[in-house]
Amino acid sequence: MPEALTTASRRTPLSIRRRLRRDILIVLAVLWALFTALGLGVVIHAGRADLDEDLALCAALIDERRGSGPLRLPERPEELMFQIWTADGRLLARSAGLAPEPLAALRQGYSNRFDGHRVLRVYASAADADGSRVLVAAPAWNHQQGARTLALWLLLPAAVVFPLLAAGISLVVGRAMREVAGEADRIARRDPDDFDPLAPERLPEEVRPLAGAFNVLLQRLATALDDERRFNDSAAHELRTPLSAIRVDAQALLRRETRAEVALVLQRIVSASAACARLVEELLMIARLSAWPAALPPSAPLPLSAVVELVLRDLAPQIEARPIEIACEVAPDAVARFPEAVHLILRNLLENVIRHARGATRVKIEARERDGFLQLLVADDGCGIPEAQRVRVFERFVRLGETEPGTGLGLYIVRRVAERLGGSAVVGDSEAGGATLVVVLPARLLPAVRPAAADEPP
Repeated sequence: MPEALTTASRRTPLSIRRRLRRDILIVLAVLWALFTALGLGVVIHAGRADLDEDLALCAALIDERRGSGPLRLPERPEELMFQIWTADGRLLARSAGLAPEPLAALRQGYSNRFDGHRVLRVYASAADADGSRVLVAAPAWNHQQGARTLALWLLLPAAVVFPLLAAGISLVVGRAMREVAGEADRIARRDPDDFDPLAPERLPEEVRPLAGAFNVLLQRLATALDDERRFNDSAAHELRTPLSAIRVDAQALLRRETRAEVALVLQRIVSASAACARLVEELLMIARLSAWPAALPPSAPLPLSAVVELVLRDLAPQIEARPIEIACEVAPDAVARFPEAVHLILRNLLENVIRHARGATRVKIEARERDGFLQLLVADDGCGIPEAQRVRVFERFVRLGETEPGTGLGLYIVRRVAERLGGSAVVGDSEAGGATLVVVLPARLLPAVRPAAADEPP
């Protein structure tokens, strides 16, 4: 447990104050280091240029004093040293204590030489008329030490400035975040049913987009909660009617004496209980739609014709009980890559047609794949759906007449499934004068989960 807490604490994101302080200090440290490195490079370059100039002047001075007495370098005799070599490689003169070996190659120019524990900067002058050359050397350590001292003086203020910067940043950011902390405290004290929007003008400009998005979320939550309450009220009302009928018939059953009367009451009870079971099944399906299609187990694609045959087989008893003629036109090469969804959609579309059929009805089912989409069409020759009601029929508990059978959830489920899979469902006119229900689904791509709309329950 302590290890888990330690791991969780390590993963805790930094506050804005600490993050800003860290990032700003890192940027300043990098800039300071670059500035110091640039200054150090300039000092080293300038120091080397000064040393090269001193060496050239000393070589010229020694060359001028040759033959006028003992040669001695002016100033800093312990740092500067010289040699004079003839053209044939003989040493004419040298500084005291200097080895009789050339300090550098006998050609004009500058060079570096490592002398055991130090680096020497050597200058060889141009050859005189007799071919002799003057070599002058000095340790480069003094100039490097000066550069190091300058770098130290440039870096030393950082030890004082950085802590002050950290404290200043924390103070400034903390003052700016007080308004955010106050708004967070006000949100924490809100009632669960309080969906009033935040006031972005009280927050810093950088946080206002977050406050605006939070207000949109509050509005969606308020709408969804209100819609869920209305949905629960409607579901309770729809369930109350068949349950009341079952109770009344059960009470009446106790008073029936003949077998015919008992059978009649029992038949009404069976019909009411079937309506309850159907409504409960559809309510459960609506509750599961929020997890579609991620909650469905992976399944292999099926030919679209096989899915249509399966739907017709399931609804065979209902079709045979009514004078309904069904014709199918299914593309032989069409594939249902989400057969569960296609089955559910076709079943609800056909059940809707069967439930509202009046007399002999001809139904045409078309299923094809076109332009990367799967198109499902169910058309009939009935009375059709008024144009003003073609959007409303996809809403919950909507029936186009109080005496219409069903629960008013079939087409709603069709639309929800289609939208969850990235498709759509619409109503149009059929060639036979009735209605055509058209559902379009993506055919090739895996279905993408879409968030539920604000006016729909989760």
